[in-house]
Amino acid sequence: MTYLARGNLALSVCLTMISTLLAFVMTPLWCQKLAGHYVPVDAWGMCVSTLQIVVVPVLLGAICNWRFPKTVARVSRYGQVLSICAFLFITGSIVAQNSEAVIANAGILFLAALMLHVLGFGLGYAAARLFGYPLDIVRTLSIEVGMQNGGLAAVLAKKNISSMPLATVPAVFSALVQTFAGSMLATWWRAHPMKKTAETDAP
Repeated sequence: MTYLARGNLALSVCLTMISTLLAFVMTPLWCQKLAGHYVPVDAWGMCVSTLQIVVVPVLLGAICNWRFPKTVARVSRYGQVLSICAFLFITGSIVAQNSEAVIANAGILFLAALMLHVLGFGLGYAAARLFGYPLDIVRTLSIEVGMQNGGLAAVLAKKNISSMPLATVPAVFSALVQTFAGSMLATWWRAHPMKKTAETDAP
């Protein structure tokens, strides 16, 4: 999305890498703190799951890219297709298992997910502008705050909030809404390139 929006790709990669490596600590911590009062949350199980699903694959990918760059370059072109297929299977299975609840609450779930991501895009943009960052960084931070890993949220909820099977459903809506909203925002920004001014050229 950052690439499509003509944002700062290097910054986006760095932020995503840092947030990914911190996820196995911060995700269980925040879930326990914010949701633990309402539903039982297996924080340790969530920590292990995040390590297995996110941190270990990222580290293995970085090592493979370092040691075998030519091989990685050849196979990386298929990565996006495989990730989309995996996401479709995950979301499809979750929706199929909870189809009645999804249909009954589709409106409010869609609205909640839309508000979550629109606020994320807006607050990320506003905060970056407030601190006077160049527009390419502003766009990047807006996307980084507005878009999160809904597929990961669904898997973690399914494995670690077992007392509430429907906990996975909002994550699916979130993933779909953020993809749609983020694509529209990135397309709009791509169609409106940043002007070469002192603001965008600032260090």
